[in-house]
Amino acid sequence: MKLYDLKKGALFKLSEPAQVPPDAPQGVQEDIYKFGAIDGMYSWSIGSDGERYYFAAWTEVEEV
Repeated sequence: MKLYDLKKGALFKLSEPAQVPPDAPQGVQEDIYKFGAIDGMYSWSIGSDGERYYFAAWTEVEEV
């Protein structure tokens, strides 16, 4: 499923390496993230470490 298909607050894992804006943290596929919102071509999500991550909205994810 694509990241943009998730509902706000959904928990997910990355199914592929995500494209991120320059200087943004990369994130890891094994981590679990809480989906925030889509903001243009990127979305923001909160990682289990409390860090905010910005993944491309079209990233393949697995809802958990």
